Amino acid sequence: YYADISDDRDSVFTLDGETSGTAIQSSTVGSFLEVSAGLTYVKILDEGSFASSRQLDASVRADYRISDDVDGFSVTGQVRLQF
Repeated sequence: YYADISDDRDSVFTLDGETSGTAIQSSTVGSFLEVSAGLTYVKILDEGSFASSRQLDASVRADYRISDDVDGFSVTGQVRLQF
């Protein structure tokens, strides 16, 4: 669970050469729930394997965020060789 308790952001947008700008107010994302699930694979490699690497790690993770203001889904993958 994530709770953004900060105030709204106030900014000023100014183009190059202008002396005055436009005021912009951005609201926070508020509070939302995030649910994640993932898998990790680890393999110790034999000597003389691919490019003298010693270990292979691979993972995939799915995240889902939901609230009144936020609704999103993401998938992250990673492959890593350790030497």
